[in-house]
Amino acid sequence: MKRLLSVLLIVLVAVGLTACGSQGDTNDGKKSIVVMTPNATHGFTGQSVSDAQTGTKKLAEENDMDYKVVTSANATEQAAQVAQIVAEAPDIVVLWPHDDTLKSAAQAFVDAKIPVVIYDRLLDGFDQVSEVMGDNVEIGRQTGLYFNNYFKNELEDSSVESINYIEFLGDNSSVPRQRSEGFAETIDGKFKKLNEWSTDWQRSNGQKFMEEFMGTPEFETLDAIFTHDAEVALGILTALEGYTGTHKVKIVSAVSEPKELLGKIQYYADQGIDVVTYTFNPNMVVESVRIAIDYLNGKDVPAQYLIPTKAVDKTNYSEFEGWGS
Repeated sequence: MKRLLSVLLIVLVAVGLTACGSQGDTNDGKKSIVVMTPNATHGFTGQSVSDAQTGTKKLAEENDMDYKVVTSANATEQAAQVAQIVAEAPDIVVLWPHDDTLKSAAQAFVDAKIPVVIYDRLLDGFDQVSEVMGDNVEIGRQTGLYFNNYFKNELEDSSVESINYIEFLGDNSSVPRQRSEGFAETIDGKFKKLNEWSTDWQRSNGQKFMEEFMGTPEFETLDAIFTHDAEVALGILTALEGYTGTHKVKIVSAVSEPKELLGKIQYYADQGIDVVTYTFNPNMVVESVRIAIDYLNGKDVPAQYLIPTKAVDKTNYSEFEGWGS
């Protein structure tokens, strides 16, 4: 029975890899690269997968390499893909892990002496050639500093006991953990967190959790909302827009700069809710592919490359093009 299940698993993985778009032929003597990403579950990952496919194709063709981009629905499927890719013996892998649980499966790349560039989410203690990610700690730190400055008068007013906020995290990967840690480093001690939720990066979850919180007595005391994602922020703003009572929410933070959010910053400012977001473009995944190819070509690559971020608010949003439609 075990043998039958193993055969079925190999067949399913092989079908999955083909369905995800195998463009490479690893038997023609060319060097080869495999890029592994999560499925498109929301706008950011959707754009990232599209950029990974387009950018990998362009860079591979420029360097006369074979390539393959594979996606997976969860960490279990991605772990199964690792075994299949090890068997194909590519020259290098760019791995965007679902979460920390992939570390054990990914060790198979190290054991097979296949170099790995990790993108976006850390695997603690893993032996990669380079890590490429947004500067998540700095995003959290800058958000805390922005809030401090935004509520400067309240911080200086001794009659104000606390400035109340809630937090909407992404998932259980290293990304939200780093953003929360950065925020905690800089936010003034007068800020008080009333609640937090993990949204799985879904706009619908952000809106649902916000609407539930709006039915509690604490909502009347809420001043600010710290989120880890632009789509989650859009769900929260939709919930606030639909609220028929009065509230005192003054600011909502976000990460990434989709055109949809940029196009609504002034709209919400006119309604008394300011928005600040920090640049985090989906096309960063292409930078990890470029670093992987540089490594194969014998160039020095950084052990860790943190992509810088900028604050975008009502004072400068028109200077940014944004991504998506």
